[in-house]
Parts: sequence; structure tokens; C-alpha cells
Amino acid sequence: MARSWIALACFVAALAGCGGSPSRAVGVAAETTSFYGGGASAGDDEGVAEAEVARDVTGLASRYAQASVPQPQTQAPQASAQSAQRAPTATDAVDTSGPLLIYAATFHLAVYEVQDSQARIAHAARELGGFISSQSDDSLVVRVPAPRFHAVLELVEQAGDVEHRDVRAQDVSEEFHDVEIRLRNLEAMRVRVTALLAQARTVEEALQVEQQLHRITEELERLRGRQRFLADRIAFSTITILFRPRPRETLDQPEVFELPFGWLDTLGLSNLLDLRS
Repeated sequence: MARSWIALACFVAALAGCGGSPSRAVGVAAETTSFYGGGASAGDDEGVAEAEVARDVTGLASRYAQASVPQPQTQAPQASAQSAQRAPTATDAVDTSGPLLIYAATFHLAVYEVQDSQARIAHAARELGGFISSQSDDSLVVRVPAPRFHAVLELVEQAGDVEHRDVRAQDVSEEFHDVEIRLRNLEAMRVRVTALLAQARTVEEALQVEQQLHRITEELERLRGRQRFLADRIAFSTITILFRPRPRETLDQPEVFELPFGWLDTLGLSNLLDLRS
């Protein structure tokens, strides 16, 4: 739907002053409809959706041109105040000056006491600013601050015998910056469409503008959700530990301890330890 937002942006820009007249807005919207809607086939869902948006924009532009709606020269006061006092976003909690990496690790550990091993790893994660994401009888998932990721890995490796180790780093810099740019563009577009809503002369015109405003708002919420998800994964790394209980070895097992004399070995070490003088 990216081209649909381009079509709507062209109309909004034209109506807000690009060309200076509603008639120019009609021309821009018509050209947009021809470019984006003309090649859509019946089986192309995205193309059909884009054509519908373009047609809606064209109809909206025509109504504004016929009604000679005054062109909004500035942003609405309320919208300007909101822009001046921007609410904190997920981007504010992430250092975007360098590569944006998502760290994740999976361990398979063989341990003698699963519960004790889980408790030690969970305690170490909390001490380093992390928390338990999920826990079961044989697994533990902890989230730790990204700068502490490798320190926790060392502690996990010391908790038992590592049977499998998988550590990954995913670079999401491009996606994160792309989402950030698209959010800024949509926010600016929503401000302009909100200003157009205040200029509507009829209920039909208001409904047309509100429909476009609703689409913009839905896309904004989707992008904000993606931004929050990426920011969370960048800030806190995920470590998954799968535990396998190891049976304790007994002294009677020959491979564990072998007495120097065969006749003593036949008695068994446990029997010898039970002897009384």
C-alpha cells in the first residue's frame, strides 16, 4: 500500500498549496489515479486497493474544487502544538548512531540439578539488569540488556556441560530507519488531512476525509507496533536455555572408581565403606 500513501500525499500537497488552487489538486489526483490505478489487474489485490484509494482521492479533490474550499495556509493550532511537544517514542530509547543489532542465543545444557541451575542463571540475569521471560521444568528464557549479553553467555556456559550452542546477531538498522522515516511522513500527512477535515462543508466531504484519516491512522499504529518490537529486541537480548538432567554417577560403577586389587573390587567399594573395625 506504499503507493496509495503517495497518491494521497500528492493530493494533500496540491490542495494545501502546491499549485495554489483546488483545480490543480484535481489534476494531480487524476494523474495519480491514471498512474497507479490504470495497470491494476483483476487478480492484483494490491493494485486494486491502490486504484480505489486514488479514485477516492480524486473524488475528494473534485468536491473541494467545486465547493471552492479555502486553502489551509498553516497547520491547525492544535496539531502544531502536538508537533511541538512530541510524545516519547521507541526510537528515543535506542542509540541509532551505530549498527542496530538483535542478539539471540540458544543453549542445550546437561546438568545434574535442573532447578538449581535454573535458579543460578536466573539470579545472574537479574543481577545484570535482566528478567525471566518464560520458564518450565526443562527450559528457561531470560532477557538481558544487550551490553550484558556476552557476560551472561559466559555464566550460562559455566552452569553445565554445553551440548549445543547457537549465538546469532541480526542487523535491523535498515528496517528500523525505514520505519522511522515512514512514521514521520505519515505523521505530517495526518496533520494536513486533519486540517482538511476542518474545512469540510458537507457531511459527505467530511466522511471522505475521515476515511483517508482512518487509513493513515491504521498504518501509523502498525508501524509504531513494529518500531516498539524492534526497539525492545535491540535493547534486550534473548537467551534460551534447554536443560537435560544428567544421572549422578555412583561409586560402584567400574568406570568411575576401580580398586587396585581384584579381590577388593569384588567386594564393592560401598561394602568396604560399611565395614566396622
